[in-house]
Amino acid sequence: MTDHDNSSSNRNHSDLSASVEKASPGAPDRRRVLIGIGALAAASAAPRGVFAQSNANDTDVLIIGGGIAGASTAFHLAEQGRDVILLERGEIASEASGQNMGGLGGNGWGNNPDLLSYLTAGGVEIFKRMQIELGYDMEFRLSGTLTAIHTDEQFEHFQDRVSSLRAQGYDLELLTPREARAIEPEANGELLGYQYSTQRGQADPVKSTRAFAHAAQVAGATINTGQNVTAITALSAGGYAVRTGSEEYRCQTLVLATGAWCGPVGEMLGIKVPIVPVRGQMWAGNCAPRGMISNSG
Repeated sequence: MTDHDNSSSNRNHSDLSASVEKASPGAPDRRRVLIGIGALAAASAAPRGVFAQSNANDTDVLIIGGGIAGASTAFHLAEQGRDVILLERGEIASEASGQNMGGLGGNGWGNNPDLLSYLTAGGVEIFKRMQIELGYDMEFRLSGTLTAIHTDEQFEHFQDRVSSLRAQGYDLELLTPREARAIEPEANGELLGYQYSTQRGQADPVKSTRAFAHAAQVAGATINTGQNVTAITALSAGGYAVRTGSEEYRCQTLVLATGAWCGPVGEMLGIKVPIVPVRGQMWAGNCAPRGMISNSG
């Protein structure tokens, strides 16, 4: 959810095939709000709904947000047999999930880099399955990446990071500029070195997000676009009521998959989510011959 206008036309995307190519406190056992990177695992473990689903807008799990996180969560939960409804203010992949370089995998950053490395490595395997086993054309490729090292401080950091990750079984190397240019001839030979990650990849972000949404529908999930959430209320008997301009939904487990907009959506529940939107920047040039640099967007 990326803004709070009052438009709320109920458009149920019962078939996304046209855009997808195939090749809390109170009652902790009955009510869940899940935010962030662990939402899928937590939602999988959450108990199934306990209230009678009296209409089509009652569901076990309600997901707010139609980006890659929401669409993927909807697919995996529906595949497990959970009743899932996903609400998106605009269209699937209409926000940040559709406007990025599509990088997959990573070497970790932030306060818990090892956990993030583990989770992103698993993501590469999910994309492999989507494209190879399920036949979705996501333009997925395991291209590998080169990370430039500019300063002595960065060099020491990458030395430690490569050593740590290799000890955990990751396939990384610290390359000299000469070695890097053997992989990518356009790499700058004047730098101190490069980190080479063989297990990183890339996919088309729009095709990928729509593929997960389509796969979720095939597995039984309902995806409603044009649904701007305006209010969320915790129900005294357990679960949540989620209001859009024209509809009300009820669920036992609520997943906030709104990315940079988790803050204002969380405020509807009195939850302070320490995420704020910032303007991202990405440079794109003319198509270059296939290689590391052309894969970087």
